[in-house]
Amino acid sequence: MNEHNGLSENEAIKLLWEEYQLRYTNWWSMFNRFSLAILTITVIPYVKPDILKPLGMLIIAFPAISLLLTMVCAWLLGAEYQRLDMVRQKYDTLLTEKYQPVRLPTKTWLQRLLAKRIGTQIVLLFLTGFTLVSIINLFMLIVLKINP
Repeated sequence: MNEHNGLSENEAIKLLWEEYQLRYTNWWSMFNRFSLAILTITVIPYVKPDILKPLGMLIIAFPAISLLLTMVCAWLLGAEYQRLDMVRQKYDTLLTEKYQPVRLPTKTWLQRLLAKRIGTQIVLLFLTGFTLVSIINLFMLIVLKINP
């Protein structure tokens, strides 16, 4: 039994797995909360148009806020995913070859694309998708404000 800092390898593996699960759950929870917040800000002008009518062209603050929130949340998701991935990498190094999970094949371009880390891809999709939604929302609100 190889011990370091008072922990056996088995205890270290168990602690890393628990931290991985905690970070994984936290990452998806953040993703869901951030998505809901951005979508809520996006739809407010359409759900409550009478309340917002007095704002005039200041209504473009909603897509501006959702765009800013998108950028901040994408950064936070990306940073948290890096921490999650670091725990996963350390966990993988402690597992013996016998217990290492089988890795996805990477022979073709499609296999390489599908083998990429999901968290990184989702952060990019989150940023791109909600940025586009904010921009489209901005144009829609301008058009609706000009042509009520």
